[in-house]
Amino acid sequence: MADELDLILIPGGGVRGNQPPEWVKRRLVRAAEIARQQPKVGIITLSKGTPHKAIPCGEDGRSLYDSVVARDYLTKELGIDPRRVMAESNSRDTIGDGYFSRKMFAEPLGARRLHIITSDFHLPRVREIFSWAYNMGAKRDQYQLTFEGVSDIGLDQEMIAARIEKEQSRIEHLQGTKSRVSTMDQLTKWLYTEHAAYAPHLKVEPVVQNAALLGSY
Repeated sequence: MADELDLILIPGGGVRGNQPPEWVKRRLVRAAEIARQQPKVGIITLSKGTPHKAIPCGEDGRSLYDSVVARDYLTKELGIDPRRVMAESNSRDTIGDGYFSRKMFAEPLGARRLHIITSDFHLPRVREIFSWAYNMGAKRDQYQLTFEGVSDIGLDQEMIAARIEKEQSRIEHLQGTKSRVSTMDQLTKWLYTEHAAYAPHLKVEPVVQNAALLGSY
């Protein structure tokens, strides 16, 4: 990790009630630890939610986005200054996390040193996707990415095993997309014309086949 970071990015991982699930809380706790050591770093919480589940609603009927619930946990439960935390609520998957974090925050803010924190079971795909999304069309050393996984210990082992298997299959599937998408313009076009989570004319096909896997979202 760089000594002084510009941004910490935290992928979403679901909502339970009006709180992040335990595996996301671990990501947020780690981000808060770094933020206390580096008073200038900003934190971006990512994700509207997954297309594989309906977005939950609070008691007031408002949608509970992953990123907003995570932001509120950082500020209200962990005591991070709200001025240092921003929520990105467009992404619906890890590819969207990489794309929207770059387009909406890293590029406009001129951020270079980015630290991405996620769960161990999610880390290989996050590393693959964020490295791809941030390197395409970028100048040499424009972005310095570091990655950190937080422990899965204590989480349901069946869920972790199912998620690791799914993560690996998605990494393998990504290779075909990477072979033909190498610029940000191409990625934008691909997202809105071929990715079912973002292309308005496409329907998301269910990929969650069992309760253990569904429980990880």
